[in-house]
Amino acid sequence: MAIDSKIRRRLQRVDWRAIGVRLTAHAAWRAANLHWRRGDPLLLAAGKTAEDIAMEVIEKVLAGERRWEPERGELLPYLCGVADSLVSHLADSHDNRTYAELDPEVDYPGPPQVDAGASDTRRINDLRRLLRSERQTDLLEVIDAVTLHCDPTPKALADALRTSTADINNRLKRLRRRAMRMLNDAAPADEAGGTHG
Repeated sequence: MAIDSKIRRRLQRVDWRAIGVRLTAHAAWRAANLHWRRGDPLLLAAGKTAEDIAMEVIEKVLAGERRWEPERGELLPYLCGVADSLVSHLADSHDNRTYAELDPEVDYPGPPQVDAGASDTRRINDLRRLLRSERQTDLLEVIDAVTLHCDPTPKALADALRTSTADINNRLKRLRRRAMRMLNDAAPADEAGGTHG
């Protein structure tokens, strides 16, 4: 969607770094007032963070998907309103509701505990094969680094891979999403008693 040239010029003069910091803080505050499946407002549904929400808001406004109309109000309050909408949508998403309904105190039926380690190893190996086939070497490097290092924090991984913490956080987010998609794709076969090759 095209943006009016006058508005585009105004958007080009904005200090997006400063706006991004304030918008991230607002999204984090909004998220803290909602329920998340992991019980941690820093870890939202779908592998997103408050920073992801802020970036998504800015991208949508700059792309014209969300139209700021200066005559209706200042930019920052408008952006905060868009962030509120995205955070609420995420909180109401199937991804968040499905997992939020699981009670950690309840012993849900599942595979026997003795198989848990083998099952996890198989899943990691399946994920490795999938990432190799997709040529996602940067994500494979993260898995290898996690396996080799006792301290799998973003800072330690960034040092090990000689990159930035921000890059590691981005890779971890992508890795979580890819792993979740792989598990979701495998779920019908598991439920039907299918096997994995």
